[in-house]
Amino acid sequence: LAAALFLVVGFPHGAADLGTLKRLLPRGPGPFRATAIAVYLAAMGATALLWWLAPALALLSFVALSIVHFGQEQAHELSLRGREAWGYTLAFGTFVLLAPLSWSGESLTAVASEMSASPLPVHLLLVARWTAALAFVLAVAFAGYKASGSAIRERWLHEVGLLVALVPVFALLPPLYGFLVFFVGVHATTSVYNQVKFRGWLPSRGSLYRFLREAAPYAGAAVLSVAAVMAIAPAGGGAEAWVATFFVLVSVFTTPHAAVIWWMTARVAGRPERVS
Repeated sequence: LAAALFLVVGFPHGAADLGTLKRLLPRGPGPFRATAIAVYLAAMGATALLWWLAPALALLSFVALSIVHFGQEQAHELSLRGREAWGYTLAFGTFVLLAPLSWSGESLTAVASEMSASPLPVHLLLVARWTAALAFVLAVAFAGYKASGSAIRERWLHEVGLLVALVPVFALLPPLYGFLVFFVGVHATTSVYNQVKFRGWLPSRGSLYRFLREAAPYAGAAVLSVAAVMAIAPAGGGAEAWVATFFVLVSVFTTPHAAVIWWMTARVAGRPERVS
């Protein structure tokens, strides 16, 4: 159920990347859509090839990419720049990625071992827990510091509240559901808002519908392709192998999407106005 919700609710937020690319790239002659789709698919293919040739390296790359992607979106939302942006990106991204997984017990090590196609150190779970705890402390401390002297004090107080509220969500819910709460309730909604704003569609009331209509065919194709692969995947590996296969497929779609969002936020950060 969590995987189905992740696909149906989460995938649309990254399914309108071609529209974002169209605004990022200089206008000129040529078949933009075909070229953009070809480059996008090539990035997906390169990610899949990395999983095939070097799964351990692919796992490390996926973890690092996810940390930066989740953290960067939040730092962008808070109008951070330079060293502060990178510091908060790493702290926030590490916390929201590792906390729900490291509190899930031994399943983290089992799934990660399946993804990397090799047994991982037995102390990985303890390292992940302490890393998530340290990242949480750093993120809360930084947000509290900014709230004490920032011009957007209320926004930073909300950030402290968000971080604190995520702790019981990650600790009490099963790992996939805890992460899903963050992914859909915080990350995807923020990302959609920023993408809609980047397109210049705000404050139109129909902007969300317009975005979803643009994303629908690509999201549908992505969901069907993942479902098809999962349906034919070998069933003998148990639940951990199934979850590992699911996240490998998610990573294939995440790589080009994260690159597009990074480019978009970098473009906006270079402007005099701020996103929020």
